[in-house]
Amino acid sequence: MTKVRDIGDGAGASLYDCLEWLYSASDGRINVYDEPLVQNIGKFIYRVQIAERYFINFADASALVTPSFAVTYGYGKRINDPDMMAIGAWAAQTQNVGEKGISEGFGSMDRGLPALFAIAETLAADATLPLPHDVFLDEIEVFVARDQKGSTEGFFVGAKGGHNAESHNHNDIGHLLVSIDGRPVLVDAGVEAYAAKTFSGERYSIWTMNSGYHTLPTINGHLQIPGRVYTAEGIEYTYEIAARDVHHSFNDQSATFSLDIAKAYPPEAEVNAFKRTITLNRGQDITLHDQYDLKKITGDLSLNVLTACTVEASDPGVLSLKEAELADGRTSGSASIHFDAASFDITIEPKTIEDNRLKTTWGKQLTRIIFKVKSPGEQGEYILRITR
Repeated sequence: MTKVRDIGDGAGASLYDCLEWLYSASDGRINVYDEPLVQNIGKFIYRVQIAERYFINFADASALVTPSFAVTYGYGKRINDPDMMAIGAWAAQTQNVGEKGISEGFGSMDRGLPALFAIAETLAADATLPLPHDVFLDEIEVFVARDQKGSTEGFFVGAKGGHNAESHNHNDIGHLLVSIDGRPVLVDAGVEAYAAKTFSGERYSIWTMNSGYHTLPTINGHLQIPGRVYTAEGIEYTYEIAARDVHHSFNDQSATFSLDIAKAYPPEAEVNAFKRTITLNRGQDITLHDQYDLKKITGDLSLNVLTACTVEASDPGVLSLKEAELADGRTSGSASIHFDAASFDITIEPKTIEDNRLKTTWGKQLTRIIFKVKSPGEQGEYILRITR
């Protein structure tokens, strides 16, 4: 099994460690597990699960995660959440901890003893993955929807709003992920192995960090900018670098997420509004509808799409996303992207993976598709439709 980051490396799990020390030292008198914030931090792990080891990986998160069974189950038990406990039980069964002991499941040495005592109970618990039908996390504006609750079959979409000064930020306001039958189609590359450049002024020159390698537009030749508030010497105004007019809706037939991403771009992009609407039509397709209002045209307007699939141009207006080999014998999903052939010039650009950390997830390469809008006007729109 590929070595990937587990929940034991994350802030939520470290919070659980601290709360358990306080709980144990006070014989249960210091107990804050009923606090909504503490509960929601724990529940995050299953709310962003796509399928088994695949999780939403916005910012510097890993697309493949092996949860610590003891931390996940124990945290879920403390907050009385059967869904979180089920993730922990699933992790224990997946990692064969009954046969291998705690070596792969407890995360770090200080968790070893609690993990040892938790093995029998965890293995006996219900291990059915919750896989929620729909989720919206309002503080970070993360949207999650799938065809069927509790099932990886069919379409899955995750998307985000937020701002560009988040912890371990990527410039990715409006970005989306798509999986079909539990396998990745449109992806977030993630993050390469950390180096000095990762946390320097050159961070956003790294390809995985900038909006050009997320499923996002390039507006008048400009990518998204980092930070929380735009300001520059000599200008008379500032603005928040964040999504605006964020809305979501869920029902049995569809799930929709919309936002205006204009303020993620610098003033030089000359954009008044850029409304993005992502819709899951359950059991049918996923649509991406971008509507823009530009002050003027000063450069190229294009849409970047990052995929784990092999891409072939088939019929006019259709790109075939073919199953591709990833690492560890895994494969990507497959799909078709439908678009108005008269509206775009298409570039298919393989991106060779050089970094060893990314190779353990994606294998040798990802592919970027660039949909360059032909002769854009100051106002316009386009729609991409993703089908099987």
